[in-house]
Amino acid sequence: MKKHNVAIIGAGPGCLAIMDMISRDQLRQLQMHIVGIADINLQAPGLRQAQALNIFTTSNYKDLFSIPDLDLIIELTGDPDFSQAIQHEKPVHVHLMDHIVARLFWDFSRLEDEKLYAEKEVEEQSQELEASEEEARRQKRTAEGIIYGSPTPMFVIDKDHKIIYWNKACEKLTGFSREKMIGTNRQWEPFYRHKRPLLADVIVDNDSEQIKKITEKMGLHRSPVVEEGYEVEYFVPHLGEEGTHLYINAAPIKDDAGNMQGAIITYQDFSERVKMTQHLKASEEETRRQKKTVEGIIYGSPIPMFVLDKNHKITYWNRAVERLTGFRSEEMIGTDRQWEPFYPHKRPILADFIINDDLEPNKKLYKGMHLRKSPMVEGAYEAEHFFPHLGEKGTHLYFNTAPIKDDSGNIQGAVITYQDFSERVKMTQEIERREIFVQNLIQNSIDGIIATEAKGKIVIFNRGAAEILGYAPEEILGQMSYPEILSEETGTAIRDAFYGDQHGPPGKITNMEAQFLNKAKETIPLRLSGTLLYEVEKEVGSVVFIQDLREIRKLQKEKEQAERMAAIGRTVAGVAHYIKNILNGLQGG
Repeated sequence: MKKHNVAIIGAGPGCLAIMDMISRDQLRQLQMHIVGIADINLQAPGLRQAQALNIFTTSNYKDLFSIPDLDLIIELTGDPDFSQAIQHEKPVHVHLMDHIVARLFWDFSRLEDEKLYAEKEVEEQSQELEASEEEARRQKRTAEGIIYGSPTPMFVIDKDHKIIYWNKACEKLTGFSREKMIGTNRQWEPFYRHKRPLLADVIVDNDSEQIKKITEKMGLHRSPVVEEGYEVEYFVPHLGEEGTHLYINAAPIKDDAGNMQGAIITYQDFSERVKMTQHLKASEEETRRQKKTVEGIIYGSPIPMFVLDKNHKITYWNRAVERLTGFRSEEMIGTDRQWEPFYPHKRPILADFIINDDLEPNKKLYKGMHLRKSPMVEGAYEAEHFFPHLGEKGTHLYFNTAPIKDDSGNIQGAVITYQDFSERVKMTQEIERREIFVQNLIQNSIDGIIATEAKGKIVIFNRGAAEILGYAPEEILGQMSYPEILSEETGTAIRDAFYGDQHGPPGKITNMEAQFLNKAKETIPLRLSGTLLYEVEKEVGSVVFIQDLREIRKLQKEKEQAERMAAIGRTVAGVAHYIKNILNGLQGG
């Protein structure tokens, strides 16, 4: 028969008593073998006795949980809270006998001793027999008190299936009082809707066929601790508000001749453990679901990205980054080749520095990449760089790297995303080229060009305007407005022209002549054309093109003078011709 390995917590006198009982074969049916004893008091008598017998001892009861093939822990501290803590902390396969149950069996054993002693002495002295019987009754009352006071729900039936003990813990578990249960065979009632035998009834009847059925249907198995005992786990749906998961242990009670006298059955409510297990399974399932969802999001994202673990190995490499780099996920995942698509030689990338939390001393590697902290994610960084050998003509990338942390704030990896902004760079360069071209047109125009913003400040003042009006551009731009370079009369005339129709449609001026003031406050005759500027139907400024009329008017005066002189010449010539004709006529007459 297999011996059962037993450890004891609490090395006081009770421990010595149990060790003595086992050594004297009082519990020979249990086949117990003590393999360890724990007590915080290193001078406890049980510890000293165990050390003398070369039995493992410790001051930390948790060390007992590591003993190979441990079957049972006997708790003798007398502390219900401590007993409950052991119940939750012990390995699942290890059974617990608390101090009350241990005392019960100890007292039962002592009762047996007393009974034998009384039978032996009955022939010698009737008074001693009477005293022994009284002691037996006292011990029985003590045993009954232990049973009723045990925190473990239990009841006992006799060989006629009548309940003889129904303790307080069983009352609390079932809601049935002992007054209603003792002396009846209603033990089934708290657990089933209809009358049927319990495990204790089957054991009392020694019904092997029924035991076989229960074994097949409910997973019944032999107790590793109590000979001829059985254990089973069962969910009682109508016990408690949401049903109750019970661990049931039943064992026969026999007399010295081996005759069946009844059975004892104990219950342990492990509903909380089941709920925790179910919650753990649900949590694991939810974690798996979320992991699949995250993987789907990562792989399906149009944004190129990959993920590194804390060992700098690639764990995710999505399809978008495959298209960007030309490297497939099959060849990248599980490697540390994240540098390869981006650099000609092996070097850490931004994600590697963030995982190691050593970016500061290595920022020089990102000089010219506009490295900065992310405004969106704490601990993240972003940068921009042109990678010359990525793509046919190189690729401009914006990349963002963020740490992945656990609930304790420890870095477990990093995620890095890329955005190809090569087209934006091309567009920006084209815009800059056009801007330069436009600026060249403006600055090199032979006409003066003056533009204002919504509040009237001059924002464009080209070289032509500077030459005409005598101001340097830096004196004008952002400093002066139209009224400062116009007379009040001219300013009014231009405003009227912009908002009237004398010099073109409203909002435009075509070939209007006006007088501007130059830096020396001299009046300059100008011809101007212009337009008001609008944005979403809102006036945001104006632009005018001015032409200096001084040279033109000078040429016009010279032309007019020449034309007058020519007219005088023609008149003089005509008069001379006329006079000549008269003279010729006179001579001929």
